[in-house]
Amino acid sequence: MRATVTAGALAEALAFVAKAIPSRVVIPILRDTKIAVDAGALGLVTSDLDQEHASAIAATDCEPGAAVVPCARLLKLVEALPAKAEITLKLTEQRCSISSGRGGWHLPTLNPDDFPQLDGPKDAASFVLAQAEARRVVHRLEHAQSDETNRYYLNGIHLARQGANLVAAATDSYTLAQTVIALDPGRDLDVIIPSKVVKMLKELATHGDVAVLLDDQKIALASGALRCTSKLIDAKFPNYQRLLPKLSGNRVEVKGADLLAALERHQAASPANEITAVGLAWDTDTPLTTCLARGDADAGIEEIAASSRGHARVAVRASFLIETIEAFRADTLTLDHGSANGPVCITAASEPATMMLVMPMAWENLAAVESPAAV
Repeated sequence: MRATVTAGALAEALAFVAKAIPSRVVIPILRDTKIAVDAGALGLVTSDLDQEHASAIAATDCEPGAAVVPCARLLKLVEALPAKAEITLKLTEQRCSISSGRGGWHLPTLNPDDFPQLDGPKDAASFVLAQAEARRVVHRLEHAQSDETNRYYLNGIHLARQGANLVAAATDSYTLAQTVIALDPGRDLDVIIPSKVVKMLKELATHGDVAVLLDDQKIALASGALRCTSKLIDAKFPNYQRLLPKLSGNRVEVKGADLLAALERHQAASPANEITAVGLAWDTDTPLTTCLARGDADAGIEEIAASSRGHARVAVRASFLIETIEAFRADTLTLDHGSANGPVCITAASEPATMMLVMPMAWENLAAVESPAAV
């Protein structure tokens, strides 16, 4: 094995594949990266047995072959060299020799035949997520994923085919986000993408469109020379569709930045060791009134310019609503609340394909909004 590459290209490729290396390594070879040289290219692969990252860069002076070397050590060495420096990697006497200019270094190697290989999806749905769509899926849904290990089936994003559309959703049971993509995946889908793969989708989308291969057990994502292959979460996602409320007409349109600022001020006025519950109230043609729904009723009340219709009064956890507003990234949001125990449904006219829900909380300070002018 022999190849010559630039330090900058190798460092970038190593940094990408290194993200598949587990934080706790039980099997020593999982700390390493497999280097494979073919005509005109050097490929890198890492794996944690559930997920595999791969990248390829242009190479010259190639001699086909493969080697397995410590990934972190190679990356640290390459990053210490000038980005435009040429590096030659060569396998000699069971060591990987790295040379650049007048310098030379050696790293230990393992047998490439022992490196684990994760096969890609078979009989897969195949489609391309445009860069803007891939970013929208991640930005709108990632905040709603759960990180509770005992509810692992919520630790990711659910994908399903709905007619000629691809529907993506995530929920932690307190918030829910769904977005519809006008794209037919070509086969029925009912799968859960792990949150660590969602992170990779986010990264790949910074490079351009993302090609997707997907079956019932695995997913493969690719953008340019970067590739991520992973197992899916082996579980059934809750049937959240039956819980989606019908819009009631009790709604208020408000600038997202105005509501976000008010929520942050209520959080600041709330005791640091308590969950901040914020009350939202509106009537037809009145401002949106916000206040603390628990604790000190005199801690603050605000009126926000809004366009309202119907009547609603609901309390929600401030941090959940803040995350939802930040995820939507819309200038104007519509909040709809139809029943006492029902969620607050957040939509935006600028993006009708997306809907978010925030579940209600108990409101202890109902009197706080009875007479806002007197407060």
